[in-house]
Amino acid sequence: MKRGFRLTSSVITASLAVVAKAATGHKTLDDEAFDVLSSWVPYLFVSSSDKTCSEYVGYFEHRENMEAIGAGRIERRATKHSIRSIVSSSRGKMDSEAVHLLPSAFLTINTGALPNFKEAHGIHQWWNPNLELKYKSYNYN
Repeated sequence: MKRGFRLTSSVITASLAVVAKAATGHKTLDDEAFDVLSSWVPYLFVSSSDKTCSEYVGYFEHRENMEAIGAGRIERRATKHSIRSIVSSSRGKMDSEAVHLLPSAFLTINTGALPNFKEAHGIHQWWNPNLELKYKSYNYN
């Protein structure tokens, strides 16, 4: 169900971005901000048990899945935008960049089960000498 929601969201976002670009005739703030960030590859440390930070894993895996099913072009357009920033900029508000979108990242993922949000989101989990880790590099092309 989550995969279907992400797919639908990407199609809607990409469609709105195309319409917004056609209406203005130039790149949006999201396009420009994303282009500037494209060379930056932050190192993110996330826990798969942390419902907040694990969304970074879902975000990047979704981009890979879209490429795998042949919808990479749609996702490359959608990943630069958020529906909120598209709607705000179409209303003339220029203060709503999609600053949460990352072109690339190197993820270090703690795959070990943690009992609660405090444990899963806390920094102290990274001090455990018996971590179960997975590493993945995601690069925007």
